[in-house]
Amino acid sequence: MAEYFLLRLRLNEAYQNSAAWTDKENDIIAQHFNFLLDLSKRGILIFAGRTEYQLDHKDLFGLALIKAETLEEAKSILLEDPAVKTGIQIADVHPFKMAIQAFENGI
Repeated sequence: MAEYFLLRLRLNEAYQNSAAWTDKENDIIAQHFNFLLDLSKRGILIFAGRTEYQLDHKDLFGLALIKAETLEEAKSILLEDPAVKTGIQIADVHPFKMAIQAFENGI
């Protein structure tokens, strides 16, 4: 049975300055977005989003909730993310227990 896992993504310190961003990094972030969309279409991604701070803000991070059979599978999925693979984002995975689900309130 699938379990939930919370992914937390933060920018690598080298990318916390807009001067570090080129077309290459922007393309990788577009690939990251499409990767998450694909997970959604495959029924793996429950939600994804990020805080709305500037690149250099200490509280800038993204969250995604996914379903996987094991922690190892969740980590494997995360390691396929283009932004993680290239080191733009640093990520970690945490087992997550859904206590209250009211996604309809956000629509």
